[in-house]
Amino acid sequence: MNKRNALFLPHAYYHLLWAIHLLSKKIDLSRLRFYVKPGMGIRVPEIDSIKASDSESSLYEVWTHFGGIDGISGPLPLWLNDMLARENAETKGTDDEKTPLGDFINIFSHRFTYLLYKAWLKNKAFLLFNQQGKDSISQILLSLMGLLDIEDKKDNASNERIRLLSYVGSLGHRPRSAASLVGMLRHFFKDIPINIKMFMKRFIDVPEKNQARIGRYLQGNIILGRQMTDISSAFRIIVGPLAKQDYELFLPGNHYNKELINLISTYSSKLMEWDIELRLDSNEIPAFKIGKEYSARLGHNTWFPSSKKQEGVIFLSVNQHMN
Repeated sequence: MNKRNALFLPHAYYHLLWAIHLLSKKIDLSRLRFYVKPGMGIRVPEIDSIKASDSESSLYEVWTHFGGIDGISGPLPLWLNDMLARENAETKGTDDEKTPLGDFINIFSHRFTYLLYKAWLKNKAFLLFNQQGKDSISQILLSLMGLLDIEDKKDNASNERIRLLSYVGSLGHRPRSAASLVGMLRHFFKDIPINIKMFMKRFIDVPEKNQARIGRYLQGNIILGRQMTDISSAFRIIVGPLAKQDYELFLPGNHYNKELINLISTYSSKLMEWDIELRLDSNEIPAFKIGKEYSARLGHNTWFPSSKKQEGVIFLSVNQHMN
């Protein structure tokens, strides 16, 4: 029974390795057996036919004009190729075109064709790519970023693995810079103005053992107060000015807000603290009103009075010590 039309389009028969790849999406490769049509000439297409095996093993016989160890490009001597061609001519048109010698040669031809396909596929990254980023190449890239054990979040609209693969150059680089972070965010959020303000002031809790106590000495292990200021390990991401529609997407609980926080958290060191400054275009500051048609969120999208004199700026604190 010829399965040619049922498996894939006829033009795929002109490229054996591409056809094998298409077959692998519908049939496990272990169910394929490759046979080479004996002959001393170059014939097209590269695949002659695909037949379902008569046995109950659910195997498919792929008869090809390419690959294998016989033929004019194979390593077999000419006299043996000629013998195979004559045997094939004698059985042509019969129900079983196989011959004892041909079957023996095809043991090696099958393995040769299979290894040839694997070698061809190894250099086709676009064919190996998996939509969940779980293929071998994606795994290598994720390991370079230190994210090999990353887990996809079901509540995230975009796949986390796929999103981060395009930033392997930035996430895999040490040390990481502010310019690289801003470049990554601008690339992800197209047409959204994003900047960074470095050296932000924050307060650090002083351990009790380092606070001023009897027995401490100046210029040694004494610090006045329970907190101390620091500007060397904090920054602020400034997003905007934004149109009202884009601004709403960056508010807490919305899609862009989750994406932004996740990207910054992935890129920045755990020792760094940061917050987000959202800026709404002053011309789009909405009037303060309560109703079903408008969702007023105090501290997020409401200003009083609502005029162009307002800056339309809010701060989203991610770290509790930022000021």
